[in-house]
Parts: sequence; C-alpha cells; structure tokens
Amino acid sequence: MAEVYSVSKVSTINYEGVLDVPEFYMAVDNWFKEKGYDKFEVKNEEIVEKEGKYVELLLEPWKKLTDYSKSVIRVHARMYNIKDVTVEVDGHQRKLNSGRLVIQTQGFMVTDYENRWDTYPFYFFIRTIFDKFFFSIYTKKYSGVIKEHTKELRAHIKSFLNLYRFKIEK
Repeated sequence: MAEVYSVSKVSTINYEGVLDVPEFYMAVDNWFKEKGYDKFEVKNEEIVEKEGKYVELLLEPWKKLTDYSKSVIRVHARMYNIKDVTVEVDGHQRKLNSGRLVIQTQGFMVTDYENRWDTYPFYFFIRTIFDKFFFSIYTKKYSGVIKEHTKELRAHIKSFLNLYRFKIEK
C-alpha cells in the first residue's frame, strides 16, 4: 500500500468580496499545468440556496517525481453565498460574483504509489530498509520541492484575489 507523507501543514486563505469564479478555476488550473501537474478533481459540487450558491471544489493534482514517488497538492476551496453582481471596472460594466471564499492547501508525498513493493512480506521489509537508509536523501530533496510548490500556489491564489480587490477599489 502506498505511503502518504504530509510535507506541508494545512494553510487557509480567507477572502470575502468580488471575484470571477470561472476565472479563479482557470487561474488555479493554469498554474498546475505550468508546473507539470496532472489534474485530478476529487469533488466539484454546487448547491443553490436562498442566500446564494455554495460551491465546494476539492482538487488533488499530482506530479510524478520518480518511478517510486509522486507529489500531490490538495486544494480544498469552499465558496459561500456566491451571487452574481454587476460591477463597473475601468468604465465598463462587468458581470462578476460576490461571496466568501475559504481555500485550504496542503502538500503530500506519496511513495510506492503503484504498490510494487507490497506484494510479498520480504519486499515490504526491503522497502522499509531502503526508505529509512538509502532513499531518505531523495525524500528530503523532493519534500522541499513540494513545500516550495505549495507556497507558490498559495502566493498565486492570494495575488489573484488581491487583483480583484485592487480593481474594484480603484
């Protein structure tokens, strides 16, 4: 069975205001494409309520690091009371969304994701020895890469959301 190591802590981004939800999806998706991650959408749910829409999105894109390990960045976005609003931006009327957004990000490393080393007890023992003594150098190296990618994604999301805050206030 594959082992999952948490590389970075859960980080939360809170935002309340005006944004373009489809553009947010595209910005996150494009960032993952630029970094070479394969898209894996676990959950995409939209519920229409009286106060507005509730949207929940759970992404777990992954990137193969070696034949033995891969990185996974989990993005859990929950949007509350999403309503359509018309806003004037640079003298033009633009249709955007308004609501509250909570985004959680976390980075993981998954080893033996193809379950090649779990077929026999002896293989499992050998894998444990190799993980502890030989592959620990690579694990540290790649966990640093995953941490950096998770930080970059959070910064990208924050800058995207601040861009809307700046456009509307101006």
